[in-house]
Amino acid sequence: MARTRLGDIRPEAKFGRRLFTLGEKHGLRGPAAIGKAIYDNLECFRLFCPGGRKYRYEFNEDKDLPTIRRRVDEHLDVENAYDLSGNYMYAYSILFNCSLDYLYGKIDEECPNLEILDISKKTGLSMKVVQRFYEGIKEGESPIVDCWSAILESPLFDSVYIDWRFITDSVYDKIDLESRLATLAWEKKYFSDKGINPNDDLLFYFPRDIDYEISTVQEKIANNDAAFYGMLSKVSKNFADFLESNAKAHYDSSHEEVTKQQLKMIQKVHEFDDI
Repeated sequence: MARTRLGDIRPEAKFGRRLFTLGEKHGLRGPAAIGKAIYDNLECFRLFCPGGRKYRYEFNEDKDLPTIRRRVDEHLDVENAYDLSGNYMYAYSILFNCSLDYLYGKIDEECPNLEILDISKKTGLSMKVVQRFYEGIKEGESPIVDCWSAILESPLFDSVYIDWRFITDSVYDKIDLESRLATLAWEKKYFSDKGINPNDDLLFYFPRDIDYEISTVQEKIANNDAAFYGMLSKVSKNFADFLESNAKAHYDSSHEEVTKQQLKMIQKVHEFDDI
């Protein structure tokens, strides 16, 4: 049976599932597509090829392709990557441009750049973040990197985290409160449909005023919303203050030089000796 979905791979086959997921990310769904990509890549072909041939021959394609596909299909059942030959692992790292550490399950990011991996380990930043900084510098997008450097050097480094935690907790609280409100609304309708009075001492050991409970939860939601939007306003103001002070600092540092240049131009036009 052709395996074209992740669900077709056994849950225990950790490496096989990782290999299938990698293939999907690169538009190669299943062993047939991965096998064809390996066949088309000469370096991968040499690592996979039976007999270690260095070249592809058209008259062998009918034998080589099915052999490679079967081998990939077998790999989709592998639980531990260390059970595979290093040749196969190296071929997959070339094909998918990912690190061997990722294929062996030692890291969760595919990044093949060891320098980026090292920076990620030392700083705790994800490799995707380091990669974006790295690519920004490499592609000459220094204003983006300069912007984030300025933010991280500012008090926002601490305040954004504190605000983020508060806002996250606020969202969680609202979800819990809304769930409680929905439960109370269901209970109220249930009692109403059954003709039951939850305040009746004769029916309930602990009488309940559901309308009061609902109003209490609604009040808590309103207070939570007020605190949430108040914090958003604070975050917005902090960023606005930072942007303003940062812009002024850059402007002031260049203002004196610009003034000098303009004075020199005026001096030249009017042929003044001194100003």
